[in-house]
Amino acid sequence: PTPKPTKKPTPPPSSTVSHTSSPVNYRYGTVQLTVTKTGSSITSINLDQAGATNGRASSFPYLVQLAISAQSSSFDTSMLSGATYSVNAFMSAFNDALAQF
Repeated sequence: PTPKPTKKPTPPPSSTVSHTSSPVNYRYGTVQLTVTKTGSSITSINLDQAGATNGRASSFPYLVQLAISAQSSSFDTSMLSGATYSVNAFMSAFNDALAQF
């Protein structure tokens, strides 16, 4: 008997899913993020709330860039000295959103 050719299963198309963190209140404001993944890759992080006083909010776009580059919450924030509370609030919100995937 001739073996029948086996058809390889086609992988499902990558779906895009977003999850929003709980708001994280901290000393200088509130941070809330929406993280979007396509397949297993983080494709965007939206700052739904990025409250901070005295210019501290300027660290958030940089943190978004670092998080997308790292594809996780494991990245070096040491170059953001003086923004410890803002960084910690961002990381809390980011990890909360990631935990929902």
